[in-house]
Amino acid sequence: MQNDESTSVEIVFDGGPRPSTALAERRPAVRDRVAARWLLSKHSENTQAAYRRDIGTFFDRADEWDIDVLSAEQVHLDGYRRWLETAEHRGRVAGRTSLAPVTVARKLTTVSSFYSYATRTGAALINPMDHVDRPKVSNESMTPELSRAETDRLLDAATASGVRLRALVLLLLGTGMRVSEAVKAETGDLSSERGHRVLLVTRKGGKRQRLVVPEAADRALRDYIRGRQGPLLLNTPGRARMTWQQADYYLSTLASHAGIAVRISPHVLRHTAATLAPDAGAPLRDVQVQLGHARPPGHDRPIRPGAARPGRRSVDRARRSGGPGGGARPDPLTAAPGAGRCRRRGRPLADPRRTRVRFPAAPPN
Repeated sequence: MQNDESTSVEIVFDGGPRPSTALAERRPAVRDRVAARWLLSKHSENTQAAYRRDIGTFFDRADEWDIDVLSAEQVHLDGYRRWLETAEHRGRVAGRTSLAPVTVARKLTTVSSFYSYATRTGAALINPMDHVDRPKVSNESMTPELSRAETDRLLDAATASGVRLRALVLLLLGTGMRVSEAVKAETGDLSSERGHRVLLVTRKGGKRQRLVVPEAADRALRDYIRGRQGPLLLNTPGRARMTWQQADYYLSTLASHAGIAVRISPHVLRHTAATLAPDAGAPLRDVQVQLGHARPPGHDRPIRPGAARPGRRSVDRARRSGGPGGGARPDPLTAAPGAGRCRRRGRPLADPRRTRVRFPAAPPN
């Protein structure tokens, strides 16, 4: 393998004797069939779409280097990793030509998943990704968040744009949902439960969950929908369902109009919602449930028949908590004495957010 240390990296592989023309023509067809079956094994449509893009990048590079994907060796994947890290790539982030380490790690993970499936099914003898070094990725999220002032400016820009974008911004900020969940929602998924407005969304893995819709977001949705049936969010002409790419474009345009220097994406609003809600006094456990994080604290606690479900309590508490569209709630760490007291016995609580849900004993047989 020879590397050119210039800005654009050129990697040349000596693959030895060339295969026959007939065999070379069959290799992409076999590879594509294995990839189609591998993608079919993934349940989530979003996962399939992301894996399809990443594996397509690898296949294109393998074709350019004349590498048989199902017979590739570690040296070929080492070269692909170096190409991802050093070659110029056209990205969505202004001023950046190279891929971020987390993006490189994700693309390599996709390739490793493909080879794991290929080895399990006998299409490949080895997984050449087993010993390929991957970028070190921090567990701390690097996604920026908006300040309260920036959030207000973004809402002002959305309001000036119209009811559609105001509903989009308030929905993402108020619920913290993923943009893929918002664009897939239907107007029929909105309902009322225990006096609250809730939206039934499809989470990762096909799980269905009801999310509390704050009053401000609910009013914006009512003004936008006006009795319409079908997709909750529509594109600019108003004839088809809004895509996540369109939502991303709308938000970046609003940010430029609002004079926000941070590159706004739907995930930035999700991260902002996760930051504003605890600051306003929402219990961390309820925030995690609302965001759809896997295994929030207490998730594995058994729920006895007839006991109140934590999900219902989360609905009630989320409506009372602060944040976009919510009511004021005193900070239990700074509120006046007696602001956080046990309702039954009046005992002061240092931090009500740490209280645990106690369920009644099991009924006798």
